[in-house]
Amino acid sequence: MACLGGKRAMDGLLNWLADARFLVRFQCGRAMDYLRHKEADIQLVPARVYAVVERELSVLKSIWQGHRLLDSRDTMDS
Repeated sequence: MACLGGKRAMDGLLNWLADARFLVRFQCGRAMDYLRHKEADIQLVPARVYAVVERELSVLKSIWQGHRLLDSRDTMDS
């Protein structure tokens, strides 16, 4: 069975954080959090992470409030 994860997976997820769809960005963030807990030795470039956070925070409040997740967090963790 193939092993999923590692730096390559983290880099791919980080790239997908630029997707126009909020749900994709949200799920990538969750997957990145999971990988960081599973493989603590994976390093992220802080400047890239901060740039993503700044981009999310710069969105107009009306757009941000319109973001909806299809499932609740509890349902996704099952």
